[in-house]
Amino acid sequence: MTHVLIENEFDMEFGIKLAVALAVTDKHFKSLEMTFPSEGMMKIFLNNLYSEFIVNSVPLSHGLEIKLNIPTDDEFDEERELLE
Repeated sequence: MTHVLIENEFDMEFGIKLAVALAVTDKHFKSLEMTFPSEGMMKIFLNNLYSEFIVNSVPLSHGLEIKLNIPTDDEFDEERELLE
């Protein structure tokens, strides 16, 4: 499983590219975990990801499992420290 911490627009673009790349691979098990600082940022990400799936003709049966997290402020700070 790949884990991505989304904190800004650059991270969001990276996460979308990664999700599209994983979705179109032939691997059977594809898993991605993403952590966002807010629900608003997560919604923007999902809207953009949906658009990119359409643009890149990602099939509906892509097999990609995406776990989305929105931690509390304390959890987000702890997670950021672990990734640094």
